Amino acid sequence: MLKNFIICLTILLLFGFARVPFEASLTEDMREQNILPEKVDQLTREKLGQTGAAVTLGGMRSLVASLLNLRAFVEGEKAEWQKLEDTYELVTTLQPHTIIYWDLGGWQLAYNAAANVSLNAELPEFERERQANLYIEKGDAFLRKGSKLNPDDWKLDRELARLWSNPYKKPDPRRAIKHLDDAIDSPEIIKNDRDILRRAKFRELAKQPLQARAAFDFGRELFEESAHHRTPALCATLFALQNELSLNESEQIPFAVLFSSPVTAWQHLSNYFNSQVPQKLPAAGVVNKIRQLENQLEIPRNQSMINP
Repeated sequence: MLKNFIICLTILLLFGFARVPFEASLTEDMREQNILPEKVDQLTREKLGQTGAAVTLGGMRSLVASLLNLRAFVEGEKAEWQKLEDTYELVTTLQPHTIIYWDLGGWQLAYNAAANVSLNAELPEFERERQANLYIEKGDAFLRKGSKLNPDDWKLDRELARLWSNPYKKPDPRRAIKHLDDAIDSPEIIKNDRDILRRAKFRELAKQPLQARAAFDFGRELFEESAHHRTPALCATLFALQNELSLNESEQIPFAVLFSSPVTAWQHLSNYFNSQVPQKLPAAGVVNKIRQLENQLEIPRNQSMINP
């Protein structure tokens, strides 16, 4: 009886040892495919405190990340930005492939923290600006880290493009275009989203005077590709770019093709001048054309849609 028990135990031990390399390899493959979460390192377990032991078992990671995300919102309400940054580092360590956590962390740092310190009357103006820029860069770094860990997801590149095209932050069209291109080239993006981002790229190109020709050529490509692209802003920007480049009539898109009627042209160009030109988009010839259309349509000056 004892002999049989020893034989069975030996077989089980040998079988167990034989499985170790296979299971280790399988586990590693599953982690690479994001089926299993990454191991939690010792430093992260120490930061998590008493919950660390439960988290390392694997089944509690998602729950703990959700609770930490709620804690980060409370820290944001209290303007405890360093604590919030540390908390989101823990959250994304636990759930590195949950895009919303990267998005929220980047948004809190680049928008909320930056705005909060820029309005802090207790700081000198230069220090407010320095800290605001620092948090914008921290938000950028956080989003880029998430994008690097999730190369097949284009949404974080879209958020990075939005950050660097935001006129109330630190707009940088070149950085915005880089992230727009990365998102546009993603094999996972659907056509409608890609088209939206292509029009956004046109806007960022148009903001750069040295890229006026490239912007016009790209905008014309969109215009001719589909009526879906012919938004009022795109048509008005193309009109301004044509004037800025002093294009020959043969190179231009005819005015009657850009705008379906004089009334439509007046409305779209007026809206463009009021809302888009302040965002550094080209304005060449826009005011003169608006005044010309107002005279043609006999619109009283007090009903003009733009300032005198």
